Amino acid sequence: MRPCTRRSLLTRYLPALLVTGAGAAACGSDGRRIPPAARTAGGTAGGTAAPQAVTAILARFASHRIVTIGDFHGLAQLGDFYRTLVASPAFPDRCRNIVVEFGNAHYQGLVDRYVSGGEVDAGELAKVWTTTVGFGDQPMPEMYGRFYTAVRRANAGLPPRRRLRVWLGDPPNDPASPLRTPPERDRHFAGVVTAVADRGETVLAIMGDFHLMPGGFSFPEPGEPGGPITRTDGGASPFPQRSGGNGDAPPPPPAPGRNVRQLLDARHPGRTYAVRVHNGLAEPDCNRRLEAHLASWPAPGMRSLGEDRELAAILRDGNCHDLMVAFPKFDKAWADGYLYLGPVDALSMSPVPGKRPMTLREFIERAREDFSGDGPQGSGPGPARITAP
Repeated sequence: MRPCTRRSLLTRYLPALLVTGAGAAACGSDGRRIPPAARTAGGTAGGTAAPQAVTAILARFASHRIVTIGDFHGLAQLGDFYRTLVASPAFPDRCRNIVVEFGNAHYQGLVDRYVSGGEVDAGELAKVWTTTVGFGDQPMPEMYGRFYTAVRRANAGLPPRRRLRVWLGDPPNDPASPLRTPPERDRHFAGVVTAVADRGETVLAIMGDFHLMPGGFSFPEPGEPGGPITRTDGGASPFPQRSGGNGDAPPPPPAPGRNVRQLLDARHPGRTYAVRVHNGLAEPDCNRRLEAHLASWPAPGMRSLGEDRELAAILRDGNCHDLMVAFPKFDKAWADGYLYLGPVDALSMSPVPGKRPMTLREFIERAREDFSGDGPQGSGPGPARITAP
């Protein structure tokens, strides 16, 4: 078989499948080409059983109308998991609607056509995830383009009535006439989810963790006090300033009841199941304790906090802080399930055009340098004050 290389990709965003259709060969994790007939739900030949995490998440749709996954933006192993999840033969039986943050709703018709097998210009398709309001004009990790390819591939073997539909959850933004005033992104995303759930259908919703927290916390929009920091190298940090905003005035307090989780709970109380992705704890002892507990899990693996009391105790320990954002504890209202993709030191970031590859550890260290002041809502010390494990 001919090895997969960068030259075998249409662009750095899009595998050849984007223009050649679902019958094109794909690249396995070991770099070999996988013929279409050899691909299965687990992405391997021979009918390998679905990963435990896929089975666990799909089972939640029996009791919950909405399942959310907190997207750790750019985490390569999470992108791999999204593709494995939508490729599962059992997925259409449990859920056929996926709402994503990494999609500009201006292109909903184009995405509908593409994931249904229609011909779409690759350059136009890339605008779906590169022109969102939420991500701005920063280069996007390759994992997001590959997600749409995975849905198209999954739909290729399904009759129209069972095909998956991807709903674009970021507000519509025409690149030819960009929005000047950022809209309420949380309200728009929640509105898309509830519009589907109101019809009695199940929904998988993928958005950043911060939008799924209790207490109504939400990010300031670009240009507002407390909005994203501009780096000296011209890039934009995905994290807001914690004090001082873009000037001397402190950022405005979060508006209660306006984040995605609260809006979903108000519309469909008790019907949302939130999944959080493992990215480590800040204190070395806490992180060693957590990863020692997770070492027996499969990767990917998922368990509910209500079923794993030891896990819940570690995550809710007031002396332990989330490695990225330094929250003092893991609130059950924030997450119901925990998704493990491997230990922190084994995780990496999805390639970004024009940027060197980074491990998760390197990404977090760089992100921590961009933080200032205290954690959200005065919840704890900023990450720069915490020793990384």
